[in-house]
Amino acid sequence: MSQNLPTLTDYKWAQRAANLEFDELQRVRDYANKWHTGAMSFTGLVAVASASAAPFVGDQLGTAAKVGLGFAVVVALVALSVSSWQAMKAAYGEPTPIDNTGVALRRWNRTAVSSAVSAITCSKVSAVIAVLAHAGAAAIGLFDGKSQVASTTIEVSTPDGKTYCGTFTADNETFSITGADGTVHSFKTTDIASTTYPATC
Repeated sequence: MSQNLPTLTDYKWAQRAANLEFDELQRVRDYANKWHTGAMSFTGLVAVASASAAPFVGDQLGTAAKVGLGFAVVVALVALSVSSWQAMKAAYGEPTPIDNTGVALRRWNRTAVSSAVSAITCSKVSAVIAVLAHAGAAAIGLFDGKSQVASTTIEVSTPDGKTYCGTFTADNETFSITGADGTVHSFKTTDIASTTYPATC
């Protein structure tokens, strides 16, 4: 019978487990608060990057690519918003009425911990979706933009005020424009003052 009696070590571990129960909710919310700060920072970074790149990338994309890019950016921003909202929910909780009894408070504490952990998980999943969507948007802008630049109609203005319009091709540091009459005009980077991408010349 004596072998089944709890030892002093067992008592200490039981006491530590009991103490952890009182601190668990605060520890989860502290972690969620840090995660929320990171999610908000990333949301701002994605929004600024998207707004900054849009005017430069948009002109170089085809119609289908523009639709895909816009959809990917919207998905990224929505997912980041959900991530931030769930992280905030985990960090601060939601006000709910409880009975002022030990049993009710303990039940509420366990429910709050479980809800916070679930919200953190949802926030992380949403953040991953946002990263993937933003990566997809970047890929669309990169690859479709290159193909459009290689074959699109372009209008180039030179520093001396002349304008050339036609099909654009590139070879190392030399850019060429083939006009509708078959005339080829070659330029270096320093010879170009501005460019636009009209539908037709």
